[in-house]
Amino acid sequence: MKEALEAIVPAYCSNAHLANFTFSDLLRSVLSQSVEDMNKPEIYGHFVSALSLIPNNSPGMSSLLASLLANAAFDSSSSDDSMNLDNDGDDSPTEGRVRQGKDATFVLDLMQRVPCMVSATSSLLRYIRELLFSLSGNEESTEQMDLDATDTFVSLSVPCSELMGIAVNGPSEKTDISGKQHTDQVRRSLMLFTTNLITFVRDGLMNPNIGRLMKSRDEKYAKLCLNLWQDLMQLHADALSCRSEILQQANSGAGREVSDWERTFWDAAPTATQDCVDRVQRLLPTPHFLVSITSLLQEKDGDVALQRRALRLLGERASEIDPLPSAKASLFLETVPDLTNLLGGNISCKNGEGTDQDKSQQARRNIVLQQAALMAIEQLAGHLCGESFSSEEISVFVPSVSKICTLMAEATDQSSNDHDGDEDAMRQLLSSAALSAATLISILKVRCLPFLPKLIKPLLSALCFANKSSTKDDVDHAAINILYRAIVRCFVAIVETLPQFLSPYLDAILSPDTLLSQAIRECVKDDSNMAALIKRFDEGLATKVPPRLLLPAASEVVTRCLDDNGNNEGNVYWREAIAVIGIITISIRSCSRTDLPSVIVKVMSVAMSSFSYSKLDGRFELLDAANKALLSLVMKMSEAQLRPLYSRLREWRGDLVKDEDDNESSIRRFSFWSMTAVLCKELRGIFLPCMSSVVGDIVQELELAVSKFCTDSSGRMKSARKRRRVSEEESINIENLESWRPIQPVLLCLETALKADAHEGGEWIRAEDSQRYHKILKPLSKLLLSRIPESFPLIKDGSNGKFSAYEMLIGGKLTLEYGNVGGCMTALSAAAGNEQLWKPLNHAILTACGHETRTEVRRVGISALLSVLRTLGEEYMILLPECLPVLSELLEDRDEGIARMAKECVQLGEDLLGENLA
Repeated sequence: MKEALEAIVPAYCSNAHLANFTFSDLLRSVLSQSVEDMNKPEIYGHFVSALSLIPNNSPGMSSLLASLLANAAFDSSSSDDSMNLDNDGDDSPTEGRVRQGKDATFVLDLMQRVPCMVSATSSLLRYIRELLFSLSGNEESTEQMDLDATDTFVSLSVPCSELMGIAVNGPSEKTDISGKQHTDQVRRSLMLFTTNLITFVRDGLMNPNIGRLMKSRDEKYAKLCLNLWQDLMQLHADALSCRSEILQQANSGAGREVSDWERTFWDAAPTATQDCVDRVQRLLPTPHFLVSITSLLQEKDGDVALQRRALRLLGERASEIDPLPSAKASLFLETVPDLTNLLGGNISCKNGEGTDQDKSQQARRNIVLQQAALMAIEQLAGHLCGESFSSEEISVFVPSVSKICTLMAEATDQSSNDHDGDEDAMRQLLSSAALSAATLISILKVRCLPFLPKLIKPLLSALCFANKSSTKDDVDHAAINILYRAIVRCFVAIVETLPQFLSPYLDAILSPDTLLSQAIRECVKDDSNMAALIKRFDEGLATKVPPRLLLPAASEVVTRCLDDNGNNEGNVYWREAIAVIGIITISIRSCSRTDLPSVIVKVMSVAMSSFSYSKLDGRFELLDAANKALLSLVMKMSEAQLRPLYSRLREWRGDLVKDEDDNESSIRRFSFWSMTAVLCKELRGIFLPCMSSVVGDIVQELELAVSKFCTDSSGRMKSARKRRRVSEEESINIENLESWRPIQPVLLCLETALKADAHEGGEWIRAEDSQRYHKILKPLSKLLLSRIPESFPLIKDGSNGKFSAYEMLIGGKLTLEYGNVGGCMTALSAAAGNEQLWKPLNHAILTACGHETRTEVRRVGISALLSVLRTLGEEYMILLPECLPVLSELLEDRDEGIARMAKECVQLGEDLLGENLA
């Protein structure tokens, strides 16, 4: 048989075209008349041997070999007895797997033996491509083999429609099913046949012979391998396109219903073709690969999907080489000018030729290609251009920065002026451009300085565009967040690379509409990557831009954000102001002491603007931020510098105004005492000299509170006939309670100072022959018997528990960290340090404990006594005899909480004295 075929096949191929015979006619005839003791694999092998005797490497010959392999692929799979397409669907194609029978491997052996193996594989890919088009119902499935019409072997080529007939009915009879509506069984047969062909190609590419040809420097083989790679790229792009079309029609209901096994096939086909592309890409030498990429990119009317895929492969291949100066790296860098040229396409739907639809499609194609080019540039620059590269080598990216600036300007202009444009496409393009710009700025550094004005303006415009888009109901917020991250990353690169040149742009960068916008800052809550970028930007701006440049601009921004009359819309941007103050705080912490003279004035301006903020919404958050900034400044100062600064703040606060309608004075006092409490808590004993200057102010604040909240100070009934009983539910009616809010930070400030003084020995409170002590104790004692309106505005923690305003402000429930009278009494006792000063304090507490009409006063009194006993311990036992009569009464109090605390006091006294007090 072998000798016969070697004699017949060459002669047949030379003359069969005269009789309009095809190669499949000969193959069908031989297979049908074959000797019974010979199997088909042997016959196919003899055909390969016979074809190898023909000294012709034309594309037509490659087509013959491909059709031979396709027939063999069908026979190998159909030889399996389990191949039954009439079953319940178990034979549907799966991801990259082929139902291989016992003779399936002989096809791979044939592929290794055929002459012109690479060309034959390329021809086989064309068959696969036409099968995919036929299965997807695409009319582009034509017999366009691009073969020479004078080629003798062209007429012998087996058309794809005939292969489709073989896939359905076998090679025994000639069948053409092209142009027909495929039934489910036919479609399944074609899909299984296509899967077999793709898998044989993929496995064939693992052949060591193909590997050697791919790596060969022979120009003849290089061209064949490049053609094979391009054919695979095209096949992969077509597989993706067909899958998208099929699934889109199925999901929209416009086409027929797609079964599960069809979905499996369309999911598997692109994956398998991708494997083939990856295999060839790894085998291609770098020069051949780059030549192929360049030729694809330079095609004016090339397939955009194919070019986009080529750009992606370029970036992936670049990331695999060693990021050090080398010949390979230089070759990759030589492609940068071609990539840069791709960034110049028109992206406007209004420019160009043709109808509006044509213009829109062309703009969309350009955007897709530009985005892929930007990603490739970013990958090349990020991976190849390290510190070891010379300035001449990386200067190839300078034109790219210029193109990116122009592209971003056009994109932002298009997105803001053309409401009919594709906003999603523009967002994606801007994201890619910003990421590429960030990488290039980090690499080129000062070379980007000429482009800084052209870059910052479109970046800020893109931010405004993103902020505006984020307010729409139907917007893709994930895409908006990606754009935010890209832009912030670009600004991070600018801040870290060119901080000293940012002074002209600080006002625009620190604007409520750009990097301070609430939309960007809210992304931090749910996006850890965005949070890291924002933190990096804030810290970079604060630490790298000199304070003498940053703080003047930042202070002006805070003033504008908090001034509702300073902007056209009348809005107050307190959240944005907090963000700026945070940057100021970091800048202060990083500056040196020599910078303080130029810093103090601006920080004071920021603090006073924040302290004067009158709106309740955001007031406490803003105050907390301003206190942190001021504290950072104070920590840099000497004690000699601190005193005049604190005096200036006291002067700004103004004198105590008793007018309840003076909200401005109340706001300033509240801010001042809150700030004082923060400074005292951090500086402790160092701050006590400053506290000496405001002791009189503290006493005035306390006495003012006494005048409003203490209408009944005795609590004891002299005669039931001469005075009426005051009910526990009786309350005080005070208008404009907001004006009395400063009392709480005053108490916190006082408690903090007293604790610091107790640690220092109590000299501060005992100054002036203990007059300071008595001045403070007197109003505090009266406040123990006060009545606090239930609607009094208090700062408290979020713990669960329902307590009256009196119990919170006076007793310290939920306000331990925010200021209360009970805490002040305990701290005052600790600082006093002797029996003579403890006696009036103890008397005040016992008076509250013995209040007959108000349970809450007794509860606060016994709580204060217990706290003092725990704080002073054995030292206070000298006053315990005075306490015992009151404690004995409270042990029988109808309130269980009071009785329990009284019992604790007695138990504590017994433990300290070592004797029974019963």
